[in-house]
Amino acid sequence: MYNYNQIILLCLLLLITSLSINGQRQESFTMTVAIFDHYPEYNENFEADVGTYTGLKPGMVKKTLNETTKIPDLVIDEDLWRFGRIIKPDLFPSFFSNTPNINKFIPYDLTFTLKDNNGIYTMENQNFFPINGQGWDVDYDKAHEYKDAFGEYQNFHFCLKLNSYFTYRGNEEFFFKGDDDVWVFINNKLAVDLGGLHSAEEGSVDLTTLNLVKGKTYPFDFYYCERHTDQSTIRIDTNIEVRCLWFDFCGICNGDGSSCCSASKDCDDKDSCTIDACPAAITPGANPDNVAKYCNHTKITCDAQTAADKCNAYKCEGGSCVVGDKKPAPLISCQVGTHCDPKSGWLYKPLCSNNDKCTSLKCVPGSDPTKDRCDSTPVNCNGTDQFCTVYSCDSASGCLSQPKTCMPETPEACTEYFCTPGKGCDFKKLSEKECGCCDPSKTEMCKVAKCNTNTEKCEYSDVVIDNSDPCMVGHCNLTTGQITYTPVVCSGCQVCSRAANGTCVDTDSLCSHANQCTDVTCQAGECKATSIPCQDNDPCTIDKCDPTKGCDHSEKLSCPDEGLCLVGQCTPGVGCTVTNRTCDTGDFCMDSLCDPRLGCMQFARKCVAPDPDCQYGVCNNETQKCDFHEYSPKPFGCNKAAVISTGVIAGIVVAGAVALAVIIFGGKKGYDHWKSANENKITTTSSNPLYTENPASGTNPLFVESSNA
Repeated sequence: MYNYNQIILLCLLLLITSLSINGQRQESFTMTVAIFDHYPEYNENFEADVGTYTGLKPGMVKKTLNETTKIPDLVIDEDLWRFGRIIKPDLFPSFFSNTPNINKFIPYDLTFTLKDNNGIYTMENQNFFPINGQGWDVDYDKAHEYKDAFGEYQNFHFCLKLNSYFTYRGNEEFFFKGDDDVWVFINNKLAVDLGGLHSAEEGSVDLTTLNLVKGKTYPFDFYYCERHTDQSTIRIDTNIEVRCLWFDFCGICNGDGSSCCSASKDCDDKDSCTIDACPAAITPGANPDNVAKYCNHTKITCDAQTAADKCNAYKCEGGSCVVGDKKPAPLISCQVGTHCDPKSGWLYKPLCSNNDKCTSLKCVPGSDPTKDRCDSTPVNCNGTDQFCTVYSCDSASGCLSQPKTCMPETPEACTEYFCTPGKGCDFKKLSEKECGCCDPSKTEMCKVAKCNTNTEKCEYSDVVIDNSDPCMVGHCNLTTGQITYTPVVCSGCQVCSRAANGTCVDTDSLCSHANQCTDVTCQAGECKATSIPCQDNDPCTIDKCDPTKGCDHSEKLSCPDEGLCLVGQCTPGVGCTVTNRTCDTGDFCMDSLCDPRLGCMQFARKCVAPDPDCQYGVCNNETQKCDFHEYSPKPFGCNKAAVISTGVIAGIVVAGAVALAVIIFGGKKGYDHWKSANENKITTTSSNPLYTENPASGTNPLFVESSNA
C-alpha cells in the first residue's frame, strides 16, 4: 500500500506541468525608453517641500491621454499643489518631454525578465537609480547634493516614459508597485493612477475588464517619476506583450523624435519667416548628434491672408504677415479697373471714356484685353429745327442750342427781324406809327418791345425763354441778346431726370457692371459695389466667382485632414467631416495601424490563439493564415486531460491520490494557505509551488519536464 507521503508524491507527479523556458517565450526583452533628468533648481516640482502633505494623489492627470503629444494633461485643482506637490503646473509637460534648460534627455534600456512559463515578465529594482552620474549630475556639485537614506549619492530627480503597443490576446494583466508618480494608459485611457509623492504604492489592472477586442493592437503608455528623496523603487509584473514597432532617430522605441530634438533649440535657422520643425521620427541618417542637418524649415506663405483680401498680396516680415504688392485688376475686355475694395474686389469703368463731351469713343476689342483700342467720332448735336435753332457743342457741357439770330449787323430802321418756323429768317417793315412807338434799334438786349396802342407808348418785357425742358437751362446773354440752352450738369453717376423736374438722380446704368462678381449701384453720385453671394447651398462645392464669368461651383471642396490619422472628407448636406485613415498592408501577415504622431505604420501580424494561456499563433506567409500551436512544455492548467488519464499509475489508488492532491494543493484553501505561509503575493496561477522547478532556490524532486510537443 502507498503511505501518505507516497500518495502525495503520486499526486504531485500527476499535477506537475513543466515550466522550463523554451524558444516559444523569450527569457527577457528590452525596451529603450526615454528618461528626462531634472534638477530641483530648474524645476520646483522636484524635491518640493513635503511637510505634512505627502502620499498618494489620484486624479492628478486627465483620464484620456493626448494621442499626439503623448504627455498626460494635468487636472488643475486646489489639491494639486497641496497633495500632488505640483508647485509650477506649467512645467509639468517637461516631466516627459525634451525641454531645453529644464531637463536632459537620456535613453535607457528597460529590461523585463520572464518570471514563469505562464508568460509573466518582471522588472524589479528596489534601488532604482538608472542615471546616476548622468544628465545634470555630470556636474560634480549637483551629483553630490542629494543622498538616499544611507547617505549615499543618488540621482533622485527624473521621469521615464514608455510608449508602446500590444496586440490584445484576451488574458493580459498588469501590476505595479513603486514610487513616486506612476500613470499607465491603455488604449489612451487611464488604467493605473498612482500620482503624488509617496512611498511604494501598488496598482493593477485586469485588461479583460477594459472592453478590448482580441487581435486588435492598442497603445500602452507608461509614465514614471522619481521626484523626491530618499528612496526609489519599481516593480512591474505583466504578461502584456508590449512591442516596439519602430525606433526614432533618438533611438527610442516607438518615439516621435521629440526626446532628443527641440525645434526651438536644435532647428532654429534664425529666419523668423520659416516654421522650424524637427525631422520626421523615422528619418534615415538622422541621430541625436546631427539632427540639425535634417530639420525642416517651412516658409510662411501668408496664403490665407492673400486669399481673403481681393486687393492685396501678403508677405511675411518679422514672423508676421503684412501687406505686400497690390493685386492687379483682372483683365476685362473694354474695361479698366478704377479702385479696389478688399472685400468686394475691383470696380471698373469703360476703357474708352473721356471728359470731352463733344467726342464719342468706342472700344474695339482686340485678341485679348491688352490689345483693345478706342475709336473716336464727333458727337452729333444737330436737332430737328434746322431753320430757327443753332446747335453747337461745348466740351464741358455737351450739346447746346440757341435761337437763330436774324438781325443783321446793320439793321434797317423801322424793320423787325424774326425767324419763322419752317422758313427761316424774315423781316417786317413797321409803319411810321409803329416805328415811332417802338424803334427796334432802341430795344435793349434780352428785351421784347411792344407798342401799347392805347397809350401809343412802347412797353418792354423780358425775352421769353423756353423752359419746357427742365433738363435744359435757358439763358439770355445781355451783351449779345443771344439765348442759349445748356444741359443740367450732374456729377458722377447721376443724370438729370425730366420726371423729377430736372433733379439729378442716381442712375445705376452709368456704373460699369463689367465685374461679374459685384453688384454695382449708384449711391449719392458714386458707384458702389457689393459682392454677389455665389452660394449654391451645397457644402461640398467651393463657391467662387470669376470677374469675367461670374459664379462658379465646379470645384469640389477639399477637406483638410486632422493630424495624420483622420482623413478629411465632405459629407453631402453637412460639409467637412473626418474619418479614420485606412492603413491597409495588402499582406495578411503584415498588420498596420495609424499612429497620430507618425501616420500609417506596418508591422508583423500577431496571431492571437483561441486559448492564449496554452497556445501561441504564427502567421503562415505561404497560406496567409494563422497557425496555432500549444506551448511546450504546457503551462499550468493546460493539460487537464493528460493529468487525469495518465497511465503511469494504475488502479483505484491513483484516482484517490489525484482527488487527495486536488483537495490538498489544488483546492482554494490549501493553495491560499501555502500562499499565506510563504508571504508571497501571487498574481497568477503559475505561482503555485507544485509547478515550480526550483522552489525556494532548492530542487523540486517532483518536477519532471514534459516531453510533449
